[in-house]
Amino acid sequence: VPAALFEKRPAARAFENSVGMRFVPIKPGRFLLGSPASEAMRDAEEKQCETEVGGFLLGTTEVTQAQYLK
Repeated sequence: VPAALFEKRPAARAFENSVGMRFVPIKPGRFLLGSPASEAMRDAEEKQCETEVGGFLLGTTEVTQAQYLK
């Protein structure tokens, strides 16, 4: 999927859920997963591959015990 398509989507906004957890949107995109051949201590069988992820929401802090229990 061309990156230009993602730029035309309306920007998602941060939000807070019912237990006070704050989330920010992460845009979909592609990246190289794995170690490059030049990385020290890289295993010989490791390979890099292009990976695509969809957009998602990421918590801005760790989950507290109280939030987990709610």
